[in-house]
Amino acid sequence: MMGEAKRNSTAADNYLDYAMKTMKENEEFLHRNADETYGEVIDLINDAIDLVGFAVEREKSKEDYVKRSMVFFLHHILMPSSYAIHTDLLIGNLPACFTELRLMLESMAKCYLADLKYPKQSFFGRNSNCY
Repeated sequence: MMGEAKRNSTAADNYLDYAMKTMKENEEFLHRNADETYGEVIDLINDAIDLVGFAVEREKSKEDYVKRSMVFFLHHILMPSSYAIHTDLLIGNLPACFTELRLMLESMAKCYLADLKYPKQSFFGRNSNCY
């Protein structure tokens, strides 16, 4: 049993070493050939961090977290998706980058409209007559 776990651990370590090597090579490639694009991805992450920080530092941040769809978007869509785009870019999964961008855009539009059209409604769900 212990030998099997050790063998699986080695295989996992080998895979992670390979993935990290590939990510480092891809990062070097991006700096050489698409530095502006890579910078935009990093800027997206930094913008997400700044926006979440702004939302958290607000006086009514706890209340806004429950009542505002855009705050939900910042915490649960923008932040994780911006990190996912960076990781997907480094591992070479370009189709996923575009999928993440589309998810972010469509979610932002839906959350913005929910806050705009239903500002007094504090819950948006399947039975809330919001969609």
